[in-house]
Amino acid sequence: MSQTDVPLVHQVIPLFDGITRALDDHAGNLDYAPAVRMVAAWGRAMLNKYYGLTDDSIVYRIAMCALIVIAIRYAMLMSVE
Repeated sequence: MSQTDVPLVHQVIPLFDGITRALDDHAGNLDYAPAVRMVAAWGRAMLNKYYGLTDDSIVYRIAMCALIVIAIRYAMLMSVE
């Protein structure tokens, strides 16, 4: 598999968030048939399972630590001005 075919963490997390919102909208919409709502809820449960696996990724942990450091530095910079 080519490296260009592999999504990066910063690309995957927003996708998870968008799909989560869409599934929540479908699962909670009473205009849809009960089967559709049930499948959307099931899909949300499966998505949560795989989203949770990102916590085990070393790349994700490094990215989150870097984000925290950047946010702290930005906050310190803004408080000096």
